Amino acid sequence: MEKERALDRMRTIMRDVAVAEFSTIGQDGFPYTRAVVNVASIRDYPDLTSYLELFPKDELFVVSEATSEKMKQVRANNKVSLYVLNTLTYEWVMVGGIAVELKDQAIKEHMWRSRWKTTYVNPEDPNFVVIKIKAKFIRFANETIYLND
Repeated sequence: MEKERALDRMRTIMRDVAVAEFSTIGQDGFPYTRAVVNVASIRDYPDLTSYLELFPKDELFVVSEATSEKMKQVRANNKVSLYVLNTLTYEWVMVGGIAVELKDQAIKEHMWRSRWKTTYVNPEDPNFVVIKIKAKFIRFANETIYLND
């Protein structure tokens, strides 16, 4: 499968799934996986769709709390994975990549959703973090596609 087609397929699968599984590596060397909101979900975040299309197809995003164990692990080892499963079609995709904590306030403003007020005060809240994942490879059921930097 060519890289462009793989990226399109990845995005297609991701847009129909509300929750993603985000994995980091702990200091003990073991993977830690937790559910995160999938901001690429058209059903849950339809107003983010056009904004996310402004970024390269190999960039994915997750929001988190700056003080979370997840962020401590990302800061110590930025190799991560994101996994989504569409339970209606049983299509899944796993993306391995490099995580970067974004400091750009404009991106945080665009990504912010008022329903997150139970966790974050507002987009200026220092505890509200946007993580960009630069995909290095994409894994489907029977194929892994490696992407160039």
